[in-house]
Amino acid sequence: MSYVNELPMFLMFQDMAKRRHLKLMSGVSENALRTGMKRTGIALAGLCAAHTASMMGIEGMSLSDSLWLTFTTATTVGYGDLSAKTDLGRLATGLFMYGGGIAALAQMASLYFEHRQSKFQKLLDGKWRWNMDNHIVILNSPKHSPLRYFRNFVSELRKSSSDEAQKPILIVSPNLESGICEELSNKQVAHVNYTPTEREARENSSLDQASTIIVLSPDEHDSDSDGIVFDLVARAREINPSARIIAEAIDPENKSRLMKVGADHVIRPIRSYPEMLLRTITAPGAEEVIENLFDVDGEECVRYDVDLRGEWGQIQANMIVGDIGTPLAYLSDDGKVVTNQRPGETVSLRAVFVVAREGNIKKSSEVAQQMGALGFATNQALPAAGMHA
Repeated sequence: MSYVNELPMFLMFQDMAKRRHLKLMSGVSENALRTGMKRTGIALAGLCAAHTASMMGIEGMSLSDSLWLTFTTATTVGYGDLSAKTDLGRLATGLFMYGGGIAALAQMASLYFEHRQSKFQKLLDGKWRWNMDNHIVILNSPKHSPLRYFRNFVSELRKSSSDEAQKPILIVSPNLESGICEELSNKQVAHVNYTPTEREARENSSLDQASTIIVLSPDEHDSDSDGIVFDLVARAREINPSARIIAEAIDPENKSRLMKVGADHVIRPIRSYPEMLLRTITAPGAEEVIENLFDVDGEECVRYDVDLRGEWGQIQANMIVGDIGTPLAYLSDDGKVVTNQRPGETVSLRAVFVVAREGNIKKSSEVAQQMGALGFATNQALPAAGMHA
């Protein structure tokens, strides 16, 4: 047998099998495809075993030669180094290989490619059933520009050194019509295209095995969204008792209600600032600190315009001990805001940013006087800059 002569036959059988397969198997489920592949594989194995046994019994070939002849015949390679010599042996080859083996192999190939195409299409459509554990599931997507939000969020999240920040992410939402972009796919993000309340949504996202479940507000400007979030939090907690659940709430009064039904952390839906959500994932509780910096209730971030020179750690310590507040950053002489400076670094600053306790906000001149009394080199406080000068 020659490869050139056998190739058209193989292609003909493959085309016939594929056409028949597409006609009969159109629209079948993934399970049906797998069942078809299993049955065809069993039939192919049986035909190959029968042909191998025939070559050994009829032609007197060794096991290795019989297997080699069976393999080259089934795949239509046909090197010609081995072949049946007797009429009965040739009849066996015609029945087992030409009559069934080649067609079964073509059918197997067709089923396999159909299976691969089906899987690929389901991945594109967000209908694939993921089998994950210890991952992050995000329920809902922002109403406006969801892909841009997720790109910004995931991009910042992956920069974190936290183990949680590197976990795979499944976004469960029917509002990503075109699916997720390649940029997100490359960062281990996938899409589950179902409404979060549907059974397929929790099954396809392995919700019961997730380590973190995030419930986003579907509309950050509509307080009715809190009701949807409330329902999803309750469902998620029932399905996964051990996961950490982060929920968004528009109305601050709903925070306690959401925590009663299972939310561990409740944050505001700030779409232009995904870092709030990011910090809740990587450093649980940090959202409380960040929120305190945003609002004017309780603690407040204030700026004291005062010239100081000394070790940054000593400045911080004395401001805390002196009940001025907790310094977060400072404005250097060249006009740059410096955060997280080394404590032993000698700095020269024109203003300091402090988290001050409610009812304990001072004037800049008072801070300058207090710090001067502690031995720090100070100049006359600068003119007031902002409401707390």
